[in-house]
Amino acid sequence: MVKQGPNLVLPCAIRFLMGLATLASASLATAQKLNIDWFRIGGGGGASSGINYTVIGTVGQFEAGSLAAGNFKLEGGFWPIAADAQGGLPTITTQPQSEQAPLGTTATFNVVASSATPLGYQWRFNGADLPGATGAVLVLTDVQASDAGDYTVEVSNSFGAVTSVPATLVVLIPPSITLEPITVSVLPGALVNFIVVATGSQPLSYQWRLNGINLPGANAASLTILNAQVLNGGSYSVVVANAAGAVTSEPAGLFVFVLPVPPGDNFVDRVSRIALIGAVSGTNLFATREPGEPNHAGQPGGRSVWYSWTAPASGVVTFTTAGSTFDTLLAVYTGTVVSNLTVVASDDDSGGFFTSALTFNAVAGTQYQIAIDGLGGAAGTYILSWNLLPGVEPIPVITRQPLSQSVVPGANVTFAVAANGAFYQWLFNGAPINGATGPSLTRFKVQAADAGAYVVRVSNSSGRSILSSPAILELARLPANLSQDKFEDLFVNSGSGNGASFAGPDGKSTPNSTANGPGAVTAGTLNSQTLNNTNSTTQAGEPNHCGVIGGASRWVKLTAGSDGIFVIDTIGSTFDTVLAVYTGSNLLTLNLVTCDNNGAPDGIRSLVRFNATNGVDYLVAVDGVNGAQGAIQLNWGLGIPPTYTQAPTNVLATLGGSVTLNAQSATGVPSPSFQWLASGSILLGANTSTMTLNNIQLADAGPYSIVLSNFTGSVTGMVANVTVVVPLDLMLTKVQTNGTSEFRLTGTASHGFVLQASTNLANWLPLFTNPTPGVPLNFLDVTSTNFPMRFYRAMPWP
Repeated sequence: MVKQGPNLVLPCAIRFLMGLATLASASLATAQKLNIDWFRIGGGGGASSGINYTVIGTVGQFEAGSLAAGNFKLEGGFWPIAADAQGGLPTITTQPQSEQAPLGTTATFNVVASSATPLGYQWRFNGADLPGATGAVLVLTDVQASDAGDYTVEVSNSFGAVTSVPATLVVLIPPSITLEPITVSVLPGALVNFIVVATGSQPLSYQWRLNGINLPGANAASLTILNAQVLNGGSYSVVVANAAGAVTSEPAGLFVFVLPVPPGDNFVDRVSRIALIGAVSGTNLFATREPGEPNHAGQPGGRSVWYSWTAPASGVVTFTTAGSTFDTLLAVYTGTVVSNLTVVASDDDSGGFFTSALTFNAVAGTQYQIAIDGLGGAAGTYILSWNLLPGVEPIPVITRQPLSQSVVPGANVTFAVAANGAFYQWLFNGAPINGATGPSLTRFKVQAADAGAYVVRVSNSSGRSILSSPAILELARLPANLSQDKFEDLFVNSGSGNGASFAGPDGKSTPNSTANGPGAVTAGTLNSQTLNNTNSTTQAGEPNHCGVIGGASRWVKLTAGSDGIFVIDTIGSTFDTVLAVYTGSNLLTLNLVTCDNNGAPDGIRSLVRFNATNGVDYLVAVDGVNGAQGAIQLNWGLGIPPTYTQAPTNVLATLGGSVTLNAQSATGVPSPSFQWLASGSILLGANTSTMTLNNIQLADAGPYSIVLSNFTGSVTGMVANVTVVVPLDLMLTKVQTNGTSEFRLTGTASHGFVLQASTNLANWLPLFTNPTPGVPLNFLDVTSTNFPMRFYRAMPWP
């Protein structure tokens, strides 16, 4: 309060110079560090001592204070300041970088420059301006061969322009096969040479395959087979790849002559054979399946043909389809009615390159019914060969195969076989396990290194032996479908095992787990499955996942239990992976959802993210780049991204007080995590949906936002804009100028005020109200000379 009494009365008006600085705004201005010499109004305009700034116009006021470094600190009032930046040419701090982009994809160039004045940009292609390319980033979509060349950018300001160094765009042309390998038919012992001719950006890589399986070392544009035999027969193809993608040639058959003997399509029309050793060739291209016919080798077929073979003597006989051009199924039965047959032996892939082989003890005079089929209806030319060893000791007979299992890490796992053998040797991924020589094998506290294929060799006292079917061990935190080597097996052998329940660490089944698999993946689920692709293969017709040469793929089926975002990665795998997701039920007509090679944070493993639809089966293929093999960690989760719908609020907080901010409208599955930000900076420890600010200071003013995150992504929401309310605090200074008494009111306030006058401290008369808080003003009380005594005060308003 200002008192005007007799001792202060002068025969003149009283002038108030008020400059109330709003230091508690939502965000304090952070300025360049300026050293400015201020002058009184009578001195006119003045120049700053800074190098790059000039103050223009009349500045200052009587008794004006100074401008400090850092945040503006205004003492004694505000000054109108106009600043023109001065300086030189722009400086390019980050040059655009050269890039390679596959045909039809996107290429991006960036430049970073600094300047004291606004910047302009103009990109050029081979020296010519690109219309509309006037930003710091140049994005080229659907690049074509004509887009290859040098890109530069001119960066300009008011002082001139500088030009970047050229960045070269190389457009990679995917491979294209111009000459396919040719099918050949030869006699045994012939020289065979397959050749492919391809174009595309260099270098080109090659991988020859037999029946879809990589041929080790066959990595040239030609493939030569010396002294071709029946076992070399099959369907040959080659994958040609470069950095822009991969393409697979049409199959070329190699037919090594074997006497053709047309089969019977129907069981009753089977063709009879009787020799100790023999071979026949034929085709199942137009074959069909009969009502009541069994699934041979337990697998779906659809194009079966039939032979019968009567054993001329007792002994051990081996049948094989090696040399066939497709993925065969082979089964041997006894019986005379197709719907009531007894299985003697059956096989899918033991013959190599997706052909079949089986061995059994034959009894002289017994007629055995031989069925040849194609997996999933596959068709082509087959070779059926057999060899009977008469009079030899019988081989052991396995009556119960070991079972595949999926268990949690740390569980104990037991594999067991039932057979009439005398000796046993267990193998892991093809290698003998030291000391594992009994009919059962137990692995204790299994970890990732234990995942893979377990097989047991059963032998008798005469040294004759037989291998069991492989039992696959995989690890998962929650029940999961076992991975499959072949696509078709996703729809036949899904589940946590072929008869074994999903087991916990105590060896017991976890709740709600069954041998039929885990069902749909529910929203919020996070799972991790450890598998092994050692000795896995690719199939004829399988896509080149993400345009990369693979060769050892595993397939996993994931069914979405709700709409949401699926996130799948191979982080934790021991080799360079490629990952692809498809829908469909036929390998030849799959629909690609998404794929990735090297998209994980380490630049080696793979990561995909896509919108999932409730009830859809997503078929996940994970392979090794160039056929790499080892332990795979497949991680996945289905969730709903976080959202924040709460409207931001304006919060007034009292200096020294406290305020609590709430972010209650956050949603997401799983529930998101929270991270509070103040003016864009992370607040350590602020990780819940509410946050309290205590002992609020001016520095706490500003925008407060929340970052919501779960594994599907993150979103930032604005919660509140906090203004710190500073109580009105005025200071009085008397100034005597040319016989006039002037009083200056200075201080801080974050709100308006009204200036009032009184002669008795009881009745107050409003004189002036500042309409805009924080804006400096002058007020002259021209009526002050009319009163012998007058008091003044400033009150908050409104």
